[in-house]
Amino acid sequence: MQGHWDQPDYWGSARTGGYFMQRRTVISSTGLLAAVLFLPFAAVSAGASSPDDPQPGPTLEVGLTTSEAVVDALVYKPVTVEQNDWLASVASQFEQNDNYTATEISLDRTAIIVTWFGALDPALERLVAAPPADTVVNVEESKYPGGALRAAVADAFANPPEGVQLSSGGVNPDGSGIEVEVVADPGARLDVDALAAELGGKVPVVVTVADPVTPYYGRWNDPYHIGGGFIYNTSTGGGCTSGFATIRGGTQKGMMTAAHCGVVGNVFGRSDSAAFPTGGLWGYGTAALRTTASDGLIIEAPNNHFQSYIWTGTWNTDTTSLLPVSGVATLVSGSELCFSGSYSGLRCGSVVDNPSATWSLGGDLTDISGVRTTSNSDAAGQGDSGGSGVVVVASSSGWSYLAGSIVSGGPGSPSDTCPGKPGTRVCGPVVFSGRASDIAAQTGVAIQITP
Repeated sequence: MQGHWDQPDYWGSARTGGYFMQRRTVISSTGLLAAVLFLPFAAVSAGASSPDDPQPGPTLEVGLTTSEAVVDALVYKPVTVEQNDWLASVASQFEQNDNYTATEISLDRTAIIVTWFGALDPALERLVAAPPADTVVNVEESKYPGGALRAAVADAFANPPEGVQLSSGGVNPDGSGIEVEVVADPGARLDVDALAAELGGKVPVVVTVADPVTPYYGRWNDPYHIGGGFIYNTSTGGGCTSGFATIRGGTQKGMMTAAHCGVVGNVFGRSDSAAFPTGGLWGYGTAALRTTASDGLIIEAPNNHFQSYIWTGTWNTDTTSLLPVSGVATLVSGSELCFSGSYSGLRCGSVVDNPSATWSLGGDLTDISGVRTTSNSDAAGQGDSGGSGVVVVASSSGWSYLAGSIVSGGPGSPSDTCPGKPGTRVCGPVVFSGRASDIAAQTGVAIQITP
């Protein structure tokens, strides 16, 4: 079954060997922008008394899924298993190498570019000489060392100029410098050229004025305890979305979501409109592990009721739309993510355009690392925080669905009419999300694989 990716509607311009995301070029300018503060939803009135769910759903089986619907929703051609394995090899060997800047795969999946500074590492030469089938691999020269660029972004967020609120930033995939987005006070005039000079140091920096990154707090009636379902923090009041089932120490199961949805010790519940027509919750679990580095939170419960599937389809989908999880994805420029949020439903077509993004949500989440994606339409919004970002991989035997990222937030307007659950909320085509692999490593858990 083919999706919309068989149509020649790739973003960007043709480059050697394939179609790639357009390198984002931003011109510094001085202007006016009103900064908007967005608040989380708090729509469920009753709290859960126990982290255990006294009404858990049945154990799910693969036969219940209709995962091919996700393939139909793809906007771009999926990567192959061989390509994903090759990208994973590059990431595992070189992501910490100061000469490595980025890897990008073309949207038609025929070419891969590795951006590198200086003489090639022999191990990288061997990988380039053995590309995935039907794929051209090229190495492009990075103008600056990737390590220096990543350090410059980290320093900007660790030591921002006085009185300046940083929203997001990252390394340009071609190694030409870094970009930083700042939030201006309403009515303020900001000299971004002077700010760029202050932030730049030894590498070029482009500064733009942008909306703050909004946490996407927020399917409903989820008795199976799987990814993409609505969860509610009874300790603080606020709705989010479940992401990927986890396992710790070989026995303790859990659920990955976003760190801004709660702190360790907070108790979560799940809704059930049939049992509680006027509002109420079953127990779901207690936040046990948290990482601010990637905006990740792990919820656990004594009865281990979490299962490794993901809701797909619309925000009010039923049990015929479930997705198995068969592994963990390596995200590079050009990767397509399908986000599954409890408010927005399944939204495919989000392409990684910055694989080393940094952003701030305020509080103790001022230096988050992960990926930035862009889409031709609204991809996520309030209520979708913590939701699953899934990568579809093609093989000779069918499709695989890999854990990619956890929705964190994005810039958006409160006047937008968002897809999914009816009502006014904030959403947008740009999404920042923490890598699922990083969150798992930082919290000491593993992603559950569907049996």
